[in-house]
Amino acid sequence: MEYIEQLGVNAKAAEPLVSSMGTNEKNRALAAISEALRTHVTEIIGANQLDIENAHKNGMSEAMIDRLTLTEARIEGMAEGVDKVISLPDPIGAVIGGSDLPNGLHVIKKRVPIGTIGIIFESRPNVTVDAAALCFKAGNAVILRGGSDAINSNKALVGLMRTALESAGADRNSIQLVEDTSFMDTVRKQVEKAASDASTGVSAGWDDRKVLDRMQANLLPISDMVSSKITELGNGAGTIVDKKVDDTVHKFLPGKLGDWVSDKVGNKVNNIVQNKVNDLGGQVTDLIDSFIKQFTCGKHEYGDFEILKNPTCTEKGQKGKICKKCGKITEKTDIDAAGHAPVTDPAVAPTETTDGLTEGSHCSVCGAVLTAQEVIPMRDPTIDTWFSRAATTEADAKAAGFDSVDAANAALDAALTAAGFDPANAEHFTVQVNSSIGVLPNDRFSESGVTGKLTLPEGTRGKTAQTYYVVQMFTADTRFHKAGDVVVTPVSIDTYAKTGLQFTVYSEAVMAIAWKAQ
Repeated sequence: MEYIEQLGVNAKAAEPLVSSMGTNEKNRALAAISEALRTHVTEIIGANQLDIENAHKNGMSEAMIDRLTLTEARIEGMAEGVDKVISLPDPIGAVIGGSDLPNGLHVIKKRVPIGTIGIIFESRPNVTVDAAALCFKAGNAVILRGGSDAINSNKALVGLMRTALESAGADRNSIQLVEDTSFMDTVRKQVEKAASDASTGVSAGWDDRKVLDRMQANLLPISDMVSSKITELGNGAGTIVDKKVDDTVHKFLPGKLGDWVSDKVGNKVNNIVQNKVNDLGGQVTDLIDSFIKQFTCGKHEYGDFEILKNPTCTEKGQKGKICKKCGKITEKTDIDAAGHAPVTDPAVAPTETTDGLTEGSHCSVCGAVLTAQEVIPMRDPTIDTWFSRAATTEADAKAAGFDSVDAANAALDAALTAAGFDPANAEHFTVQVNSSIGVLPNDRFSESGVTGKLTLPEGTRGKTAQTYYVVQMFTADTRFHKAGDVVVTPVSIDTYAKTGLQFTVYSEAVMAIAWKAQ
């Protein structure tokens, strides 16, 4: 079993133990860690001294060495940090929200452990203790990966914490450290070789181009190292997932059937994991390659502006100059979005058998709808066949006995107000009766009048049940009425079920339709 995989197996086994610990149990274990730090100061400083000696040999800056150095005071600060974690309230089990669903189910949001947490950090030994204590207090196992510069310090600290956990009855594998630094050591040696060869070249009088070319040749293998490591990790992750699938399948499907399903599903999942990791590895190695080539390019050779990203109708594009030798991009400049190219979608008139459409528009480049076409319902042959609306004219108003259109409308509003309607919720017009000879003249109306429908006012369609008033002001004498007479007729209708108002007119009339909710 691979080293990293084994750490994961250990942490997985420790998960249920640490997650089920009560607050007092966790605090006792943390107190044991705090005590161990204070008791083993000399041991910790001794391990830290090895890291400091290596840091001096490797040419680490004084500022970085200071960050790496542990003293009695700093170790006491680490112990006090653990004490502070002990004093913190236990987050596990805390209810941080909740709500009642429409079906009566009460749902709460509660804090629970994550499981196993992996943390990668720099060469600051104090982080080792802080991170471990916080993860443990929250009921999680943790795998720590500190910088290789602090490997001896971290080994000592983690070793003390694991022993302290065990002494308090906790699982020592709740806290683990990645101690294998061989990969980073290999990378460091390659970088050291690049620096050494460059120094030798400068001393020998090489020109800048030769020095940089040699440095590039020494650094580019790092990209292959990273790629191999990522592939290795991908294979390891795939194997772990494959085993998990196998274990789960065989719980429910023992025997040959379980073997067959596990093989089919496990292999597929394994391949997916490996492919995803390999894709990521390709992106990472390409990035490293690009950085190394740009770092060692020396004098860049830029050409004319090139399109880096084409603009779209709504998003900006980008252009820049690209070095012909290393691919570095400079002078990045935004390119304005092209904007839409509108094309009109013509209106389509409804018929008695098909719906119509309002006029709309779309972009001829990207296809985006700019103005959506709305459906016009097909014509109902029983509506607007006999009756139609027309704007009231001065002639209409005078025929009804008024000096102006405004005076006629005022008379209609007065009738609506008297009937308990808000004149604002009304449509004014002249109703006309259509026939084969055009608009029916007043002398062609029958004594019984003409019955028909008008489409509901626009503002009321699809609303809840409404009560409508039809107010007619006659423009000619009829059998029962004189020109100028006002007739108010209430009409109740459920607008969910019907689309028009039915009533009878006895002559051409100036009128209003008013509405209010029932």
